[in-house]
Amino acid sequence: MNKYLIILLLLVSCEKIEEEDTTYEQNKRIEAYLESRGSEYIIIDGVYKSEIPEPDPEPDPDPDPDPEVSKTLMKVQSKVPTVLELGDTVYIYYAQLLFTDKPSLLYNTNVESLALEAGMQKDASELAPLKIIYGESKIIDGLSRGLKNSVEKELFELYIPSEFAYGSMLQGVLPQHSTIQMYVEIYKIDKK
Repeated sequence: MNKYLIILLLLVSCEKIEEEDTTYEQNKRIEAYLESRGSEYIIIDGVYKSEIPEPDPEPDPDPDPDPEVSKTLMKVQSKVPTVLELGDTVYIYYAQLLFTDKPSLLYNTNVESLALEAGMQKDASELAPLKIIYGESKIIDGLSRGLKNSVEKELFELYIPSEFAYGSMLQGVLPQHSTIQMYVEIYKIDKK
């Protein structure tokens, strides 16, 4: 075998081992962070998803409502949520942050109040819900994995190890092998 080919194979295998070590370390940091917050989470194909609980509703000041109103409320509450499937169009609001041990750095969002607070210059089109055709649009793999089985109006955080984000590529202000934290709101789902 050619000695240059052997050196190349060794370099590629060392890079793969380094990437696996990075992923393992990132996963341990994410798990430690979520557990320190007492957050419940699930792992979907290597991406950590933590639901953001809705605030507790105000107690009903009228415990004996009109029976017709009660029937209408029960119909609305029993509506089956729209679940995202391949080929559906989903519209999301999001905030992307560099996940670190220090306060996270917001580097991209389509939420106007967050963009203004961070001093980001965005035009109206960049502040609209992001339109994604699930399974077809080009988005980072971690977001695609985290959207799996999402429902309309759902609000959640994703913690995306670098192998499912930008890997060894530099992306704007993000260093190589960055773990991404995303806040996502499923604004609307249009079935295919």
